[in-house]
Amino acid sequence: MPKLSKQFHLEITVEQFLEACSYLELQELNMRIDSHLRRADHEARRKAYREGRDLEENTLPDTIGEGSI
Repeated sequence: MPKLSKQFHLEITVEQFLEACSYLELQELNMRIDSHLRRADHEARRKAYREGRDLEENTLPDTIGEGSI
């Protein structure tokens, strides 16, 4: 029997992804993002402290998106 092989390209926007999530999944996603933001903020403050400078309030580093969530 012959085999068929096809490749598909599926593009999903952030909005489509979020609309497809259940309430519980959105809560989990929110916790993961919040955790990542807190870690990034903490690392930025540690780096600023090591460099002997003050870090302004509500300042996040430009490294958001690096690493895993």
